[in-house]
Amino acid sequence: MDKGVLIRTYRKQQGMKQDDLAVGICTTSYLSRIENNLVTATEEVYALLFQRLGKVYEDVQHAHDEMVQALEAVYQALVDDKPLDDAQLALLTTKTTAALYTMQQLIYARYLTREQQFTQAEAILKTIGQPPFTKNRLTTLYIGVTTYYQLSTGAYESILVTDKQENAQRYFSRTQSYEQAIYLYHVAFAAHRHYQFSLAAQYIEKAITLFTHRYRPLFQLKLYSMKGVILAARNRFDEAMVEYTAGVELLEAVPAIATNKQWASIFNNMAFCFEQQKRYKEASYYYQKSLQAWDDVHTMINYLRTLVFSGDVIKAKELQQQEHKAFTAEHHQHQWALLAALLHQTSATQATFQAQEEPAMKAICAAKHKELILHYAPKLAEIYGEWHQYKKMAYYYQLAYKTSEELRVHD
Repeated sequence: MDKGVLIRTYRKQQGMKQDDLAVGICTTSYLSRIENNLVTATEEVYALLFQRLGKVYEDVQHAHDEMVQALEAVYQALVDDKPLDDAQLALLTTKTTAALYTMQQLIYARYLTREQQFTQAEAILKTIGQPPFTKNRLTTLYIGVTTYYQLSTGAYESILVTDKQENAQRYFSRTQSYEQAIYLYHVAFAAHRHYQFSLAAQYIEKAITLFTHRYRPLFQLKLYSMKGVILAARNRFDEAMVEYTAGVELLEAVPAIATNKQWASIFNNMAFCFEQQKRYKEASYYYQKSLQAWDDVHTMINYLRTLVFSGDVIKAKELQQQEHKAFTAEHHQHQWALLAALLHQTSATQATFQAQEEPAMKAICAAKHKELILHYAPKLAEIYGEWHQYKKMAYYYQLAYKTSEELRVHD
């Protein structure tokens, strides 16, 4: 319990000066240091200060502990991706003590992030600010919540910088191993999205080690999937499929987590693994299974890309003409335009094709979507080569080579 903050809050609420509160108990300067958490007083001094403020110290401590337990239960539900009931939601928005305000607001920001209310979550995090990092609960909450927020908003580099500069892992040494594993999983995710595959592999292995023998099947599924994605990014495709297969078996064994969205996710990952190997038949099969489970625009674009690259023009045109959900990422729009250009390039003029593909590829390059660059650059080089536009051909081959080398260095 942040007793100093509570004492200062109660004193100011009553319009009492420090001299009046301290007299007969301690010096005014000592009280000031208590209120600013510069010293820890004896239990007797705390009890006397609370008594003068008209508060029973034991009652204050008990109420505080009950609130902490309730907030921790809400945070655990969020970490486990469980819905919150009305009482839990009310707990996050009702006025609380100054000592618990930061904890409550951090957990509320975690909830808002899960609900994709990023503007509100960001406002709370900015208002709170970064506390001094020490081995206490507030620090681990702050790191856990901000990491989740940054991951959700694509600020992958920020996560890696904080972990490296602050050695953030060490602050979780007193938390449950499950919570440590979640943090490491998030850092692994960020490292993968930042194309640091070797680093991602290190973090996911640490997360798996810490999580061993905990029965939380949904998080176990995430570990299988994340490890598979990292292995596939490192061209270790057979090992990746072992992880994905384990995920499928887990979904079959635990109906409670076998939602359409989870099935779609694992099938999409399997499809992408085959697509990376240019095994387009298998990739198409699993992209279709993914879309049958969950109508997702990201998977739809992946499937369209596979059809275009495999030369299945009829199916590709049929898919492109279907209604689809709104694009959820900027690269979706650019890929859609690029795939349309590739799909119709045989009937388009060279100038028309170039006018369509160049803005899309520039945007993809500017956003540093390296895996997408490796998908499209060789294909574009091949097309320009057929048209005897050797300068453009050389540019895209060089772009593919440079990008491949950047990924190799990171790995």
